[in-house]
Amino acid sequence: MTNLKFAISGILLLILTSNSFGQGGWSWYNPLPQGNNLRSVMFIDSNTGFCFGDHGTFLRTTNGGINWSVHQITKFQISSMDFINDQTGYINASAWILKTTDSGLNWFSETSTVHAVFNCMKFLNEMTGFATGAYIYKTTNGGKSWESTPLNVGGLNSVIFRNQNTGFAVGNYTTIIKTTNSGVNWSIVRYSNVSTECYNAIAFADSLNGHIVSSNGSIVSTRDAGFSWNYVTPFTGQSNGIKFIDQNTGIAFGSIYEGSILKTTNKGLNWTPILTSGFSIKGADFTGLSSLIAVYDGGKIFKTTNF
Repeated sequence: MTNLKFAISGILLLILTSNSFGQGGWSWYNPLPQGNNLRSVMFIDSNTGFCFGDHGTFLRTTNGGINWSVHQITKFQISSMDFINDQTGYINASAWILKTTDSGLNWFSETSTVHAVFNCMKFLNEMTGFATGAYIYKTTNGGKSWESTPLNVGGLNSVIFRNQNTGFAVGNYTTIIKTTNSGVNWSIVRYSNVSTECYNAIAFADSLNGHIVSSNGSIVSTRDAGFSWNYVTPFTGQSNGIKFIDQNTGIAFGSIYEGSILKTTNKGLNWTPILTSGFSIKGADFTGLSSLIAVYDGGKIFKTTNF
């Protein structure tokens, strides 16, 4: 699909003081005139990052989030995004798969055998990728076609792979599923059709320590590579995502407990609020060991360089 070309480059940034957020070190970057809600952000390296929001909005930065160019790449709602490198990426928009090979400047539609809304996409390389939605999906030809694996669960929200073979997906009704053969087969680790709690995202700090964030703010953890999971951090609110930058340091974000972003420096044993904005953070990612960018409704972008 051709870029609709209302890219706005060299955007002026409105920077408010960090005191506005009750936490030192944070600034509010608001890339006017883009005011659509932002839903997710990911960085390939310390400079190159991508973000999507409502009404087909797509943002791109090449200087660590100081400036963003804004594009409307589709008239449909974007539900998920993944980039393999700084050039090649995918989005799912209203059951369509769009691909870019020039860092998001232009997009084209992939022919897909599965027209489904994906809640999350994760590519292991340019050919092999996985997605979650009503089922777990897999592509082996770069998104041109997808195969689904129906399971007796009520929808999946996030997928992650620890290596080429071992992966986990989580979803509604406290669902956890696992594969050890690169998605050929999946087994149900946990599922409760009487639970109203949803698992929204999953991340591993290392080969043993993994964590899931849920719709009630809780963090569910494993210390044995995913064989057993336990509620070790009973927060309140809603957790939207979780990420680790190394084997010790990670963040969980949403509207959790006392803050919008929680931080751990000990593999998830303890979590401390680092942003008390009062907002529900929809997406966040690291741009370096001590720098972080988070996005929220209304086009708001938060950044810190000393979290």
